[in-house]
Amino acid sequence: MAELGTKVEPVAAHATPHSSARRRSSAHGSGIRLSHEHLVLLRPDLGMTTPAEKLASAGVFQWCAFLCCAPTSDTGLAVEDPQTAEIRNILSAGQSLPAYVVQVEPLVIGVYCDVLDAAVLLRYPAQISVSLVHGFHLQPRSRLLAIATLSPKLREADEMEADIEPGLVANERAIQTYAGFRPEIVNFISTDEVRILDCQNEIDEQIWSRARVVIDERASVDDIIYRDGLPGRTFAPRRA
Repeated sequence: MAELGTKVEPVAAHATPHSSARRRSSAHGSGIRLSHEHLVLLRPDLGMTTPAEKLASAGVFQWCAFLCCAPTSDTGLAVEDPQTAEIRNILSAGQSLPAYVVQVEPLVIGVYCDVLDAAVLLRYPAQISVSLVHGFHLQPRSRLLAIATLSPKLREADEMEADIEPGLVANERAIQTYAGFRPEIVNFISTDEVRILDCQNEIDEQIWSRARVVIDERASVDDIIYRDGLPGRTFAPRRA
């Protein structure tokens, strides 16, 4: 995986932001493209999704079986598996959120949502942690970009997700509307480096600063709740 990485520089701590800090990002989604090649390095179980990829790697018998049995859409093309499609949609339409490396052994990344003033922690399996840390030159406090969708409450009285604790500068309307958020670390599953950097730069520095504070607080509690960091598995843990 090292050949797919790009160096991510660490950043220094900043002061806690004023509550009036605002995001400078677009309201129309990130528009970042998913790299299926990178995705399957982290999630081999998702396999290949496009007809061209399947045919290029298949032998003659597999090729015939694919033509006969592959699920198709109305246009006759193979249908992308639901998990891959969901990840692709999150990257394309989700919101840019700041993320920091908390530790590297195993790799733990904190993701901060400013409207909820809350952070979640993503933890990666040991072997994948080594590949990502070396491939992307990660170290504690390295900045990364998360793309996330907010999880709406079905009823206003519904509880927050098990690992979500809204902070002092959370948006009250957001607390009433959303139960949490589902992030994907986009640096690991996209080669759209220019757009990733643009999205990172569109996040106000005060939000990056607040992210550091909230993520550090979240990582210092005794009963830490981790989410699986692998793409497609970053949904909230169930309540006990």
